[in-house]
Amino acid sequence: MRKYFLTVITMVFMLAFMAPVQSNAAIADGTYSINYQVNKPGSNSASMANDYFSKPAKLIVNNGKMTMQLTIKNSAWVTQFNPPGGAKVISANEGADQRVVQFSVANANLITIAMKIDIDDIDYHHAYSVDFVFDSSGLPEAKVEEPKQETQQPVKPAAPTEAPKTSSGSNTSSHTPATTEPKESTTESSKPVDSAEKAKGEVAKEEATKSEETVADTVQDEQAEVVENPETSDELPLLAALLFIVAAIVFVRTKQTKTNS
Repeated sequence: MRKYFLTVITMVFMLAFMAPVQSNAAIADGTYSINYQVNKPGSNSASMANDYFSKPAKLIVNNGKMTMQLTIKNSAWVTQFNPPGGAKVISANEGADQRVVQFSVANANLITIAMKIDIDDIDYHHAYSVDFVFDSSGLPEAKVEEPKQETQQPVKPAAPTEAPKTSSGSNTSSHTPATTEPKESTTESSKPVDSAEKAKGEVAKEEATKSEETVADTVQDEQAEVVENPETSDELPLLAALLFIVAAIVFVRTKQTKTNS
């Protein structure tokens, strides 16, 4: 059991190292010669159909789209060749019994193609699928262009719009046209005041002065009355009563003393 297990592990490692390196990177545009092998489906073993094709193949890459060209030997035997999407014969040489076919591929690693072989001499008629394994490890990779970053220029703030100025203390617009009417002479407004009006004004002043003096005298009289009649305390009647009682007692005792003597 142990020997069987070691044998399986060894075969797995051998298959891993023998398998062709497959690259998923995009291939740069161009025309390349690429080696390949026709294997049994799902196997690393070469199929009998491997001898029906010339090596290497031609790979054409244009704008990322890949096209494969193969030369089929013994063209009369290969009666059907059907890769995904179909194939087109671009040239044929009946004397050499060869033809060149072209077809599109999604990757340059592995393609499974259905074909049919008909050999009348040995009465062999068989249809099957095979794996075309291409070695694209040495092909140049396409350069990935980095997206250009657009530099955004800072937006300048718009200049504030000035509001129309209005003159202080006036509700009229500054665009009001100036009047050209002549101004009235100031001499008319400074006419001498009538003597009667002067007299009335002096009388009013004298009456105002007298009323002010009267008010002042009244205030002074009230202040004097307040000073002459100060507020009496509530304790004075009690004090007077006590002094009266004491004086009465003293008077009574003094009178008794004189009587006894």
